[in-house]
Amino acid sequence: MATVSETAAAFAEHVAASERRTMVFVTSQLGSISQAAGVRRYAYRNSKAGLNMAARILALELVDRVRVSILHPAHVATDMGGQAAPVSPRESGRGMRRIADRLTDRQSGTFLDWRGRPLPW
Repeated sequence: MATVSETAAAFAEHVAASERRTMVFVTSQLGSISQAAGVRRYAYRNSKAGLNMAARILALELVDRVRVSILHPAHVATDMGGQAAPVSPRESGRGMRRIADRLTDRQSGTFLDWRGRPLPW
């Protein structure tokens, strides 16, 4: 199985040549090390922390060529999030699309929620 960096590397030149020059990584705030209290979910949280780190390093490696957006979609009403979750899939998707479309070079590699608010690492 390919790693995040191998997969991103396979697309990097194509993304760099595109109009938006943006890669989007959908993660979770549960991957935040500074907010590690609460729900245990060890494997899930570790996988998201790893994704966050890989995307951050990728943003540094591709600086001036590709923007990297690291996004937490919210607690979304899906099979995983449960129907009582406060954000609809459509609302989350629209918010993340808006951020990806407007991401600046300066914001590349930052950890943001679906509304564009910075999240702690």
